[in-house]
Amino acid sequence: MQEASAAMEALGESLALFELGNEIDHYISKGWRDDSWGTSEYTRQWKRLTGQILASDFYKQASHQPLFQAAVFADPPWVPDQHDEIDDFDIINATKAGLVDPEIISGYAVHLYPQSTCDEVRRARLSLDLLSNHQVVWTNVSQFIPQQEAAEKAHAPLILGETNSASCSGQSGISDTFGAALWTTDYVLTAASIGIEQVYFHLGHQSEYSAFTPLAYGYEGESLTAGVRANVYSHLFLAHVLATKDNKPQQISALPSANSSNFSGYAIFEEGKHKHKNPKLEKLVFVDMGVWNASVGLSNPSTLSATDSTSVSPGQRPSRDVRVQTSWPPGAELRFIRLQGPGTNAKSEVDVSGVSLDPESGEPVGELHAEKGVVRHGGIVDVSLRQAEAVLIQLA
Repeated sequence: MQEASAAMEALGESLALFELGNEIDHYISKGWRDDSWGTSEYTRQWKRLTGQILASDFYKQASHQPLFQAAVFADPPWVPDQHDEIDDFDIINATKAGLVDPEIISGYAVHLYPQSTCDEVRRARLSLDLLSNHQVVWTNVSQFIPQQEAAEKAHAPLILGETNSASCSGQSGISDTFGAALWTTDYVLTAASIGIEQVYFHLGHQSEYSAFTPLAYGYEGESLTAGVRANVYSHLFLAHVLATKDNKPQQISALPSANSSNFSGYAIFEEGKHKHKNPKLEKLVFVDMGVWNASVGLSNPSTLSATDSTSVSPGQRPSRDVRVQTSWPPGAELRFIRLQGPGTNAKSEVDVSGVSLDPESGEPVGELHAEKGVVRHGGIVDVSLRQAEAVLIQLA
């Protein structure tokens, strides 16, 4: 209670939500609970604590009263080697145990990391090639479809409340590369396609997966500068993808015909006022996740030089031609915005159609140079993209 009161007093309106406990499905392995710890006991304790906060004078008298984010589970349902203990914690079981109160629960949070540096066994399996694989992304995300449905039935959204490329702060040479930027793009859009609308990426001042670092620091025997890293550009690209007119709701759907280990596609629709009407196609996104290792852009002073890639793909960089039939009228003008970099292994020289970020201020540098095109007869749209690249297509 003292912590809740102090947090509300110190943070005021900046405090959006309370989380009661973090990764509570690790409490047995940490020795904080005995083997009886499970969803039933957790729900009882959660209701007792939230009730005490709601009934407190400091909460009732506050002009801003934060709601609660429930669950906060770390272990994914279907990946056994990511489990720290045997328990029954998931959204399905928690809601069955009574963790349902849409008046105060704003969402159910889960955490997800597709790879891990937490122990030597999992660290040995770390791979940029494995990260750059759409089928792996789908396997990781799709396991939450039943969880999302359970949250929806409880009238609150499922949220990826903490995530990134590899648990225990990431791995330089994987987490801070352009490949990680492409993974982030594919990952967020895949999550959106199953109904997960909020994805929160974990950052830390000295975390190897942080998209930027605000201060210089010494790390692993090296002096790293403040700066932005290649993976930050996924967020800039996604800002273009998710931008809406008049803040209208969107629906994101994966394209079944663009679904392989190294290629994915998504359609973004504007939802109309009347749900029975077909939504309006607004944008298309294609992500080529094929691994192409470059010979330039391999270093970044804000990342470990010891992990700079020495692998170079032979020959010329491949490209693919994509043709898609749309509902757009023939002759309509198009804009193409690209998330582009030298290669999967690049740590620098990444941009979004010519716009980069200043490493000191984070301010945009350069003009956005969107390519132009037109819709062909029958609503056909053609686009070419290089291996390890993403493109956004929208009406001009």
